[in-house]
Amino acid sequence: KKKKEYAEQISQILDTGGVVFVYNMKGDNLGQESVGYSTTSHARKKFIREKLQDLFPNYVVSEFVGVRIRDQSNSHPLIKELCDPKLLLHKNEFNYHPSCERIAIQSVHEKLLRNTSKHWTLIGDETGSFGEFRGNKNRRKITSSMIWMIIPPGTPLPALDPYFHGTESDSEELIEALENINTNNDIEILTFSYQQGKITEGIGNVAGYPHLSMWTETLPLVLEKLASQIDDNATIDIFCERVGTLEPGISIFETAILDLKTALNSRQSWEKLKFNKMQVLAKNPCEHPWMGYPDAIGHVINERKIIALGREDLQHSLIGRIHKSPFRQKSLNGTINVLLKDSSRPLRFLQSLHSIDANDLAEYVRPYMGGAIKDALNSLNADDWQDLLEHIDTYSRDKKGQRATALIHGFIETDKVLSNLDGYESTQFDLLRMMLGTSNHRGAMAEGIRCKHKAEQMLGDGFSPTHDKLLKFQNLLPGLKDNMFDFDVDISSIPRYSNSISKGEMHKLGTIAQTLGLIGGEENLELAIEIERNLVRHGDDRRHIRRHSVLLSELLIEQKEYQSAIGILDKLSYDSQDSFWFATRIKCIALSQQNLSIEKNIISDMINTLDDDHPSQRIAYWYTRWSLDNASPDKELENICVNHLCNLTEVPLFSHDAPGVILACELLDLSSRGVDLSIDATEFYTLVRANSQPSTLNWLKANEPNQIDWLAPLNFNYR
Repeated sequence: KKKKEYAEQISQILDTGGVVFVYNMKGDNLGQESVGYSTTSHARKKFIREKLQDLFPNYVVSEFVGVRIRDQSNSHPLIKELCDPKLLLHKNEFNYHPSCERIAIQSVHEKLLRNTSKHWTLIGDETGSFGEFRGNKNRRKITSSMIWMIIPPGTPLPALDPYFHGTESDSEELIEALENINTNNDIEILTFSYQQGKITEGIGNVAGYPHLSMWTETLPLVLEKLASQIDDNATIDIFCERVGTLEPGISIFETAILDLKTALNSRQSWEKLKFNKMQVLAKNPCEHPWMGYPDAIGHVINERKIIALGREDLQHSLIGRIHKSPFRQKSLNGTINVLLKDSSRPLRFLQSLHSIDANDLAEYVRPYMGGAIKDALNSLNADDWQDLLEHIDTYSRDKKGQRATALIHGFIETDKVLSNLDGYESTQFDLLRMMLGTSNHRGAMAEGIRCKHKAEQMLGDGFSPTHDKLLKFQNLLPGLKDNMFDFDVDISSIPRYSNSISKGEMHKLGTIAQTLGLIGGEENLELAIEIERNLVRHGDDRRHIRRHSVLLSELLIEQKEYQSAIGILDKLSYDSQDSFWFATRIKCIALSQQNLSIEKNIISDMINTLDDDHPSQRIAYWYTRWSLDNASPDKELENICVNHLCNLTEVPLFSHDAPGVILACELLDLSSRGVDLSIDATEFYTLVRANSQPSTLNWLKANEPNQIDWLAPLNFNYR
């Protein structure tokens, strides 16, 4: 009876010149009458056509012919896959009606939105011309970027109009799209802006396309970030908008993801990742209801239309949520994605970190691989820990190694690891010694003090390490006190230097010279210089010679022997990762008022070492001092350094004791020189004092920063 009623209603529509659009969504049940037909699109279309002709013999059944969505081509393959077959039922000759096309699109969008209630969705799009890959300068000064949005299941993000396009859509649509993102705080926005890369020739049109390089070389980090934040199994859909020769429907992600899954499935977080749809999608109209959102974000990062619309509030809010990374093809393809695959082998992965350059650690490893580092540490057994600590002991003798160790240090839960190492006292002591030494390098006072007390408790309870390990531990204690300005040197106990001096006593000499330099004063400096001159000549270990050459140069700078200091530094082989060398050299140039004749690539390397650790604040400060004193025309680098110093005030490491005092004094000095800071230097100095140890407060009381010398509390390589 109902069938007859529906048929009569449809006939009335057709008789008045109307058209009925008949479509079938993938997964729909065609009922018992379809038994005997296969589930292929062709068979389903045949069944529906026969049913229509049977029910409406006096009317015409024809195939839908779209203007933009064409069944006979591959213009919109996802819509065709999900909404097919599509037929028209009508009385007179009829080919097309625009509302039919929109109905098909909206039906697919509704289905995809239902899927997002259970699926994670990754939407990717690019902005810019990508001419940089061919060496072309961008006249519009818009850096080509890859934009990824990670959208969790159940996010109530509205569908955009199928014909939305950030550049061409009207202002109201753009603002509405951005406000939709802004109100959904769980959405993560990641951008990778071109810094280095080129087209790979000789591998075909598709594989050599620069957009494909950006898509596939950034996706592993995006997936690692997603993997690190899920607790349960996650089904993921990945969509990118078509561009150039990268046609809709092509499957470019499967091979890369198979490679990653094969390598990383042994990690619990990656084992939970299940992949559903991975496609390049068509636009105009967009095949996915969220495809236009990354395009809208392109206006935020490039500050185009949104600024002209006077919505700086929206701009500021969204900019604060975007995690910005550079796109360096050589780093991603040659180092970082290889490192990520190695995360399935915990010990090898952690050891590999010591070979990573400073900018790659800061911009890729630290923000994206924290979960992998934590997973790796939790997977180590007692033998692995022994091997890792021996590796760290070897590779932490230069700044490149110290950066990696500091990164690992930040993820170690000391009490938990000590518990897991129960019964392995020697390894427990080595762990505490490493944690103390790294805390000294970083100025992480609280952790250093805790590890010192635990190690002393082990010694008090009867643990007896080897003489060499005990001496190494004892040599670390003055460094901990130096970071609290608690200087204590017994001149009478200084070992006599000779070529046959033991390694432990040699380290003790170096520690004493460090403390003497930080105390300052003519006699202390002369004694420290004498010690360092001996240590520079000792042995043939390049790391030892380099470290003590830099320290000797710092002491000579205190004596205003600038040319001698520069001479020592310039004899060392160039190391783009040695931030201590950069800090000392730029300080010497600034104080001696020399021209900065460093080649452009060396300045670039120096800026690349700016991270969240010491001595990056000294590099940024002394470059700014040089720039101010010499009226440098390159204000962009000066601004980078000033912004870096201001940003460090948000890093906990720089909120107390030596690192905090160094930074606070530098900011006070720059403020007095008229530099426009984004923070109040006096307030920050007050904060540092409030967070610091009593010995630091006593030192500051005796050596307050003042208008004559805002760096008054700082000597030697703290200044």
